[in-house]
Amino acid sequence: MAARSRLANELWYEICAFLPPQAIRNLSSTDRDFHSIVRPLGFSEYHVVPAHSQSHKPPPAHLEGSLQRLDFYSSEKIAPHVHSCVAEGAPHVLMCEFYDRLSVFSFLHRLELFGIQITQLGFSSICALPALKHLSLTWCSVDKQETITAGTLTLRVRSLVTFCDFCLGSTLSRVLSPDTLEQLEFWDFNALAAPGVGPFPHVHTLKIMDDISISGAGAQIILAKFPAVRSFCVKYNGLLQEFTPETAAGIFPVLREYAGERENLHLFLQRPTLSQIMLIPFGFSRSFEAFMSEFKHAKDMPNMRSIKATFEVEDFGVVEFARIFTLFPCLTELYLYLTPDDVGYDGSFCPEPLSLINALASQVSLPKTLQTFSLRWDFNYLDGREVPDPAKNPASDTKDFCAVRKSILACCPDLCYLYLDGYHFSYLWWKGEQVWEETTRSHEDMERLGAEMSKRKEMLRPYTIL
Repeated sequence: MAARSRLANELWYEICAFLPPQAIRNLSSTDRDFHSIVRPLGFSEYHVVPAHSQSHKPPPAHLEGSLQRLDFYSSEKIAPHVHSCVAEGAPHVLMCEFYDRLSVFSFLHRLELFGIQITQLGFSSICALPALKHLSLTWCSVDKQETITAGTLTLRVRSLVTFCDFCLGSTLSRVLSPDTLEQLEFWDFNALAAPGVGPFPHVHTLKIMDDISISGAGAQIILAKFPAVRSFCVKYNGLLQEFTPETAAGIFPVLREYAGERENLHLFLQRPTLSQIMLIPFGFSRSFEAFMSEFKHAKDMPNMRSIKATFEVEDFGVVEFARIFTLFPCLTELYLYLTPDDVGYDGSFCPEPLSLINALASQVSLPKTLQTFSLRWDFNYLDGREVPDPAKNPASDTKDFCAVRKSILACCPDLCYLYLDGYHFSYLWWKGEQVWEETTRSHEDMERLGAEMSKRKEMLRPYTIL
């Protein structure tokens, strides 16, 4: 093979690092010489398969097969090529063997543990992995017979995700390296308040996922340990409830993306860097008027580029569209999800998504910068009632979505993605290397279209080991 003679094996390894495992396996079957070079790289992802039994004594056959699999992946020829590992299941002898051999995976970049009991050996071995960049711990706990100590250990990862790690938060917070950490999704937020923890000057993405009890001055001290955060997501409204714009001025000075409840928006609106908002509604906080009240002192916000929000469909119409486009004249991305206020619903409201689409098409204030627009309705609460189904409505059968798209494109020449989901029908226009345009009028076709859209988005997402 001429290509092999011109390039060193190390260069082929670098090239193949950009390919998913299946593509590598396909490549290895095209040429005998290529097979000898890239075949080991096809084992870059290792899934530990422990017994499904919650017992420490899994079935012998299952355990034997898992141990043989561990023997293969931890072998001298294969281990250096393992970059990603997922371990899932109850604690048993297999996990002890896994921890004991973890050090051989010297090029392991990503480790995800689900429902695993962590031992001192396991914790120490994880911290000692020289190439580890991402660690994810979900529903992990500490063995009842052990106490995990940090000692002199250091966890030098770029990204850490924890979820329901009831016993590890304090130890993890003490071993995290401020020099390497860039992304943090942390469950035990209170553990970050400990003296000697942080600051973390390189963290640009911070997600707080638990229902925490700390607020006010305590929260301010912790959040101030992350001065470089550009993306902040909080799923607990109480964290910021005692903040004012003045006290919040000292946190996240370069914030670009905010994801959370709309009640906290006013704390960050003065940031000239803020350009993306994603509302995460809890309870029944979906009022459009309440959302707009957060901007009562702003005439317009030209710095805002992306809005993702859920509103009550009864409150939304032509006027609301115009108010959004006027307040945010430079939007490039808009995702709207309209849901009913089904608390105390009296049956007086009947959905008319097609009329709303007509109203949208007549808008003259659409931002010229708009590139992505998604508008979805949800009428689940009307299932089982006598509701006009647009799929059976002759008027909907003659609806010219192409005309709607053309009218929007006339105002938004850079538009490359348009999705309209009326619960009983949907329309997609997606401009890439080729244009994908499709209309569906049944739930079955909508589910198929949704699956194909997800697949295409996954294909467009750059493959990375981290």
